[in-house]
Amino acid sequence: MPQPKSAFTVKYDKIVRELKHDVLISEACLEPLDGQSVKTIKYNAIWDTGASRTAISVRVVNDLDLIFVNEIDIQTANGLRKAKTYLVNIYLPNHVVVPGLEVTDCDFKNCDVLVGMDIIGNGDFSVTQKNGRSVMTFQMPSTHSTDYVQEIETKKK
Repeated sequence: MPQPKSAFTVKYDKIVRELKHDVLISEACLEPLDGQSVKTIKYNAIWDTGASRTAISVRVVNDLDLIFVNEIDIQTANGLRKAKTYLVNIYLPNHVVVPGLEVTDCDFKNCDVLVGMDIIGNGDFSVTQKNGRSVMTFQMPSTHSTDYVQEIETKKK
């Protein structure tokens, strides 16, 4: 069965240097057990195309009482290190959900979630800077290619 399309857009009131917005995180689960609701907590997230994996802060791990599922070696800007992995559901704006994602832990200073290419690479992602304002938009699954060169060439004809 094909994945249903979902998308969201974040509009900023100026040109920004970080693509930052709120997300909800819960432990990974398909449905709550015994009719109980799943504990979700709001965190601030930054999108990073230079990160191959999505990472969460130790605060997220502690707040949600997550149990680690694996320990792996990861390459960071500060070098190679061991990282624990956890399974979470990530709820992006406009009900865009990434279920059962294996994320690593990290010690962040300015956010609690770093959205990496494991999410970005599953959709179409664009950032524009028109009229002094940044706009970020994302959809899953990917539906088309964007080619600005082809667009310019087509307009010349």
